[in-house]
Amino acid sequence: MLDVYQRLSAPEQAEIAAFWLEQQLLPPAEAQRRVGEVCFLVRAGSDALVGIGSLYPGELSDNGQERRVLYGRTYLHPSARGHVRLYLGLLQAERTLIADPRLGRSGATATAFETENPRLMSRAWRRLFTRQGWRRVGASACGRDLWISENIPGDTPDRRPSSRMNHDC
Repeated sequence: MLDVYQRLSAPEQAEIAAFWLEQQLLPPAEAQRRVGEVCFLVRAGSDALVGIGSLYPGELSDNGQERRVLYGRTYLHPSARGHVRLYLGLLQAERTLIADPRLGRSGATATAFETENPRLMSRAWRRLFTRQGWRRVGASACGRDLWISENIPGDTPDRRPSSRMNHDC
């Protein structure tokens, strides 16, 4: 896993956008916009890009109160999805970024993610997320699980997000 926040070269930015387009995940304009949110890259032994971790600021209702959070987005190429530790490692890396002093006055007090993959909403995955320190706070308007993790004292992240929230179903 490579920490790349604010250090992406022009070829890497193009590679990330092309990766999203090849996977048919995003339209071209959105792929270009989201490149600025990328914090982590995962490469296979062949140096091929197989995963991306990114963060963006947003709001989340937690027990009836709106909270400022950093939403994590994690995408693994289908060839890398069998690696549970890789997925959990990306989530952990995204989660630790919240304590970075360079976030300044973001106001975020937690990291959150939405399970877009239906397999991640199974009882087994829910137990695993809970054991990893995540707390399920309900479902999104799309019916996906929403998870939150409080700031972890002692973590020493070294990157921050840089975009606005875009929460599409």
